[in-house]
Amino acid sequence: MDKLFSQALLIISSSFNLSNEDIMRRNMENCVNARYILIGSVCKYFSDNELSEVFHTSRSLVNKIRNSISKKCNQSYLFKQKYGEISSKIARVFEQK
Repeated sequence: MDKLFSQALLIISSSFNLSNEDIMRRNMENCVNARYILIGSVCKYFSDNELSEVFHTSRSLVNKIRNSISKKCNQSYLFKQKYGEISSKIARVFEQK
């Protein structure tokens, strides 16, 4: 899990020009969007429990983020575009493994 997740995190950090620590911890809108896209993109490959361990948060918070991706996509066209672009990159990485 660690290797695949770190590759996904690398894709997110380079797309948003943020450090890994910023994505995991900061509450700026850009960091939150990056975190949502990361969780939304990898939730097909990892369970909520696995993601909650990586993010050092509760399973219910990971579940809430995963379930609210479509709402964020409906509210923001830019978020929707970025999510589609990044999740397809991450899917290609996971399909190669």
